[in-house]
Amino acid sequence: MVEHLKPYEELGIGNILCGTTTGPLTDERLRLGDQTLRLLSEKVMPAFKKA
Repeated sequence: MVEHLKPYEELGIGNILCGTTTGPLTDERLRLGDQTLRLLSEKVMPAFKKA
């Protein structure tokens, strides 16, 4: 994921829009949405932290 977002950072784009749930909100969709947000915060956001 990080490698796909780096070119946008190089263009000066500092935000992304991420839809985490679509359709009817089921327990499984809520679980997957939570997983997406957790992975973004643990794996992706640290790679873009300003020094």
